[in-house]
Amino acid sequence: MAQTSSLLTSPLPRTARVVGIPVVAFALTAFFIVLGFPYHHLTDRATAFASQALGAEITAVDSGLSPGLDGPGFRFETVRVETSSGDIYRIDRARFGPAWSLSWLALTPTFFYEVESALGNTEGRILAGDEPGWSGSVTDADLAELHFIASALPVTLTGRLSAEGDVASSSAGYLGPLQFSAKEGILGHEALPVEIPFDTLHGAFTLGGQGGDTAGDTLVDIESLSLVGSLFRMTATGHVGRAAQPTNAPLDIRIEFSEVQPQVRSILELFGVRIDNDGRGSVHFVGTLASANFQTQP
Repeated sequence: MAQTSSLLTSPLPRTARVVGIPVVAFALTAFFIVLGFPYHHLTDRATAFASQALGAEITAVDSGLSPGLDGPGFRFETVRVETSSGDIYRIDRARFGPAWSLSWLALTPTFFYEVESALGNTEGRILAGDEPGWSGSVTDADLAELHFIASALPVTLTGRLSAEGDVASSSAGYLGPLQFSAKEGILGHEALPVEIPFDTLHGAFTLGGQGGDTAGDTLVDIESLSLVGSLFRMTATGHVGRAAQPTNAPLDIRIEFSEVQPQVRSILELFGVRIDNDGRGSVHFVGTLASANFQTQP
């Protein structure tokens, strides 16, 4: 006990005072500079840049520095986004900034982002440059409220969506894997006479084909697509080819139906699907997007 008391009350050695005091002083000065740095000027500029890039008005109640394992970045809380169409989205928390990546050595910036909202969460990385790319995930997104996503889809889709992918762009188009899962929604299209309710909808695609060959003739491989709903169950595989005009893209898609309910049997038969007594049937789509042909499977 006496040794401890003596250690605490004795003066520091001269070397410790000469080296330690300046180091502590510098550390404290740096700490208070970090605390007092006017980050709001940087975050205000970042918000203005994002508003211009997205064509939306973005405001945040609070913002500041947010260092992390993915890289130094900025945080924004209680964010309000108003699009040019008048839609308003509210975000609980967002982070973004330059990500740790060797791409910077090639003068190609990589940024990370995180967004948390009642409408869904998303995080990932964005590769900027001449051939931009995206890798990340979307979790529990409410498609009924996220109008900008719904407008970008080739079909009408509601429900809660989760997805992940690693997509790059090239002169030939987009390349890479993409998977999604939706639940408790409705699928529709102008070519369908009725909307299709579903409990679950899963899909796994490879943009640019399995090999990701930019010289290939495949626009997207449908590795698997499955729907489970009250009207029927469905699985599909196949691919959509490349074409100078999207409407001329060639099709090769096989669809299997099961547990088909009587109220939709006649509708499916209009599309060339023959349903047997067990509620099963299949069809092979060929032709092009603009002029599809239906080949009934035996």
